[in-house]
Amino acid sequence: MILVKCAAALCLSGAMLAAGASCSGGGSVNHGTGRIDVVAALADADEEITLSMLGSKIRFVPLETTDSSLVGANWDVRPLPGGKLVVTNTLPMISSGVSDCSVMVFDLADGRFLNTVAQAGQGPGDYKYPMFKVDTDGQRLYFPAGSGAGVVCYGVDGSYKGTVCRDVRLTTSLAIRACEDSVAYMLSYDSMSDSRQASIVRYGMDGALIDSMTVFARQSKVPYELSFEPDMRAYSLNTVLNKQRGTVLDIATGDRDYVIPTSSVWLEDGDAYYYEAFSDTIFRVTPEGAVADLIIDMGEHSLPVCRLNELPFSSDHWIVTDVKPCGDRILFGFTQGWLRDDSHKEYAGIYNRRTGELHLAPMRKDGFRDDLSGFMPLSNLKPAPDGSLVGVLTMDEIAEFLEKNPDVEAPEWYGALDPDANPVAVIITP
Repeated sequence: MILVKCAAALCLSGAMLAAGASCSGGGSVNHGTGRIDVVAALADADEEITLSMLGSKIRFVPLETTDSSLVGANWDVRPLPGGKLVVTNTLPMISSGVSDCSVMVFDLADGRFLNTVAQAGQGPGDYKYPMFKVDTDGQRLYFPAGSGAGVVCYGVDGSYKGTVCRDVRLTTSLAIRACEDSVAYMLSYDSMSDSRQASIVRYGMDGALIDSMTVFARQSKVPYELSFEPDMRAYSLNTVLNKQRGTVLDIATGDRDYVIPTSSVWLEDGDAYYYEAFSDTIFRVTPEGAVADLIIDMGEHSLPVCRLNELPFSSDHWIVTDVKPCGDRILFGFTQGWLRDDSHKEYAGIYNRRTGELHLAPMRKDGFRDDLSGFMPLSNLKPAPDGSLVGVLTMDEIAEFLEKNPDVEAPEWYGALDPDANPVAVIITP
């Protein structure tokens, strides 16, 4: 274990920020509030990160299986306040409307299926695809409207609350990212342009523009000019903390790899935070500008995200692949070398922003070892609003693990389940 001193009072000069952060924010404030020195931390790293470092208790909750609540082969989960879990069937990375999908709500106390939410389509109240944002109270879900304009809103109980921001047309460069009370946070970001520009645009629920907060502006970068060469190959890559399905699209031509980073926005205590995939910096964004809130400092091994696709990946590049805020903690993953290189090494870290405590260790291929219950390793953990972490085990994954590990005793709850039953939610509480 490593203790990294809290850096709440640490002020970084503009030069230090430029060196420590991938590419600085576009505001007038150039100071950060936290920094993880990865190079120094690796010198005293843990042997591994186990579930007991992420929480003190573990529960296994089989999700109820009914004709109305079948979880398909392609799914994702989102924990909500009040101990509820939203499960979406069909991958959300779809540009056109989909019909074979569903959004289902389960109770994490006992796994009961509660209800479905809305449906895909182009009619009034329909969503375009099952990709939603949750308000800060966790009571309402917001989906891009199937009509292409505005955002449809539903209660967690499935009740239709209406369409908001009716005159705002969402596109690939303007997408809803967060909601609170009467404000919708949209991210304006064009990944295909030849300069890096991102801003968080705030709208009232009536669609009236409130303001636009700049994250960064007019930073040079190599544009994503991907021509369909004869040797072009596309790869769907897993990240360090997401082994469920490929979430990174890697386009390889010749000896080069091209990737298009995604961005996320979330709200904490009334503040907006921004993170761009493969960046080493989390920004807090205000109307006055973007402030580096936490820097995962790779030192001389850093690959600035604004130079992504300009430089060939090498084993000397240390690249952040995952950042998951979880209450006072940040769960993150990074690689030494690129994900597609057979020789790359993977690491996971858990950093407490309040105390400065840091655990950093090589990441096991099968996930975090379960030293709380002694059962199978767990990966793909999703942060819940109460600071807990939620994972999911499918029946196929459990059966495969037990077959490969005959010395492990099957849990009692497993014996009561059908082989084709819905997955089992795993909750790790602090």
